[in-house]
Amino acid sequence: MPLATVQKVLALDPIPGADAIEAASVLGWKCVVKKGDFKVGDLGVFIEIDSIVPDKPEFGFMKERHFRVRTVKLRGQLSQGLFMPLSIITGGQCSYGLVEGYDATQLLGVLKYEKEIPAALRGKVKGSRPEFIPKTDEDRIQSCVGILNEIQGLPVYVTVKCDGSSCTFFYRKPPELEEGEFGVCSRSMLYEETDENSFSKMAQSLGIHEKMKAYGRNIAIQGELVGPGIQQNRMGLKEHQFLAFNVWDIDTRNYISYDESRKIMSDLGITPVPLVSSGKTLSDILGGPYTLEDLLKYAEGTYDNGELREGIVIRPMVEGYSNVLRGRASFKVVNNKFLEKWKE
Repeated sequence: MPLATVQKVLALDPIPGADAIEAASVLGWKCVVKKGDFKVGDLGVFIEIDSIVPDKPEFGFMKERHFRVRTVKLRGQLSQGLFMPLSIITGGQCSYGLVEGYDATQLLGVLKYEKEIPAALRGKVKGSRPEFIPKTDEDRIQSCVGILNEIQGLPVYVTVKCDGSSCTFFYRKPPELEEGEFGVCSRSMLYEETDENSFSKMAQSLGIHEKMKAYGRNIAIQGELVGPGIQQNRMGLKEHQFLAFNVWDIDTRNYISYDESRKIMSDLGITPVPLVSSGKTLSDILGGPYTLEDLLKYAEGTYDNGELREGIVIRPMVEGYSNVLRGRASFKVVNNKFLEKWKE
């Protein structure tokens, strides 16, 4: 999903004890705005959390936050994202053509926030992540609430969102090559296989190169590298682990559905991310008709060490296309208590 879009105010709610601000409902989010700036039905510019806004006068109030949009609490009200007048696009001129859903990301110069790669994960870069493997980003449910209608009645699986660093191993042998190609990637980079960073060390400890070559399928295994020195090791692990969440078919350019992907992980001796539920509809899991708030509550919980977990990821058991997301039917539900605690 785009980082900055034109969206409509769905509701405005007072904030107890606050005279100058109120809570605007935008998509599935709540954003604190200046009272009187918007009416219900007005359009404005919504900028997602985990975005970086440019160092420009209209975003000067974000300087002390290093221009990163995070979850904040103002007068007791959780505010997630920025919602600003259309004038930040138009400069006060006519807003004709700025319809709901208009993508203003590039126009405004908004960038995706990328966590700094820990020293243990840095290594000799071979190149960018290959174009035949997708990035491992998930949209937050508040930005794509319509997907809940798309998956209504479908069996889904729910996994724990592990707080680590994205890691991908791939193997492919195109007909024109005598030898197959193996690769180790972070979210954005391809590393030298012999390099002694934590990604490559994990590949070596799993023996994944040899296993994938023997397996004989052109696939990528995507997962999370977790443990000491990575994202404050919130799972409390004593050593690094690779926890897989996706299997990507390089030849067909499709994700492999739950049952087959779990078999592939098992065949390769790879541990999957922890499973919360599988084979039921969301309504069955949540005990009947549910709201977005019910789903956010369901995302709360802890890792095995008792620390707040980051959230959950939900996907249909059988891979499918989402018209709402214009891509894979898959989304994350982030634990707001986690975001508050870690100021994310």
